[in-house]
Amino acid sequence: MNQVKPEILILNQLREGSHAAFNTIYRQYYIMLCTYANRFIDLEDAKNVVEELMVWIWEHREDLLIDSSLSQYLFRATYNRVLNFITKKKADANSEAKFYEHYLNPSVFSEDYDLHELFNKIEEAVQNLPESYRKAFIMSRFKKMTYNQIAEKCGVSSKTVNYRITQALKILRIELKDFLPLILFLLKDSALT
Repeated sequence: MNQVKPEILILNQLREGSHAAFNTIYRQYYIMLCTYANRFIDLEDAKNVVEELMVWIWEHREDLLIDSSLSQYLFRATYNRVLNFITKKKADANSEAKFYEHYLNPSVFSEDYDLHELFNKIEEAVQNLPESYRKAFIMSRFKKMTYNQIAEKCGVSSKTVNYRITQALKILRIELKDFLPLILFLLKDSALT
């Protein structure tokens, strides 16, 4: 019974908004949960899944219902989030495959698009992005850098990098809305100079 009391105490403190309680949970479980998630997905994705879970726990601390031990709850929640991540990734891959099948048909390219004009529009739109958005976007999409790598290089947090790339994509979607389906494919494997 003594082993349960500290867990109940820390959960009660967490529900009351204690940063110290959250930090204790984070330090105690973060590495274990990342290691566990890494059994199913790559480490960078595992870290993102666990970080999102930890943020969710903090944001929903007042309504947190744990009917088992905290450890069991966190591992189960991690597993469920990993399954959701894998399912989403497969769905994205299937959508992407259907997109490629349709838009990579040579007749679609030759009849509907002038690729030189398209690349010029992409380059112009990217160059018109605010500098911080443009740098983060180019490093992510064209240099294949992770958010953590970009954050380290730019001296900002990975959340800031995520925000900048999200904003860049919003701007590009508006600027290039007529070419968006084709651009998404071309931006995946192309690099702007």
